[in-house]
Amino acid sequence: MFHKPKYLTIKARLRQPTFANYYEYYHNGTPGHATLDKIVNDHKFLVGEQDFKNPLTAEGFYFKSDKAKCLDFGKKITMIDNILDRDAILKLKVQPYDFKVDGKRLVGVSITLLEARAVPDKN
Repeated sequence: MFHKPKYLTIKARLRQPTFANYYEYYHNGTPGHATLDKIVNDHKFLVGEQDFKNPLTAEGFYFKSDKAKCLDFGKKITMIDNILDRDAILKLKVQPYDFKVDGKRLVGVSITLLEARAVPDKN
C-alpha cells in the first residue's frame, strides 16, 4: 500500500546525483531537517522499525533523480552533474510505502528529486 505523497521545497547542498547534505548540516554542523525527519519518523512509527528503508542520515538524505529538472544559476536547464557541490533549492516528492512483493514486506520512505535549482553559496 502506498501512502499519500508529500511535496517539499528545501534548501540543501547537492553532493552526489543521489545524495544531498542538509543545508544546516553543511554550513553549521546541525543535523536533520525538521519536516523531512517528521514525515519519515511518523511513517516509521505507524509501520514499525522492522526492515524499514530509511533514506535519511545524520548528514543528509538519499533520493532518486532520474527525471529531475536541474537549473543552473542563470535558470538554464542543465545536468545534475553541473550543479553538484553547490547549494540548491530542491523540490522533493516524499512517498511513504508499505507493501508486499513475492511474500516479502517492503516498508520505508522514498524521496524523489523533481527539480534542483542552484543558488549562490553562503559566504
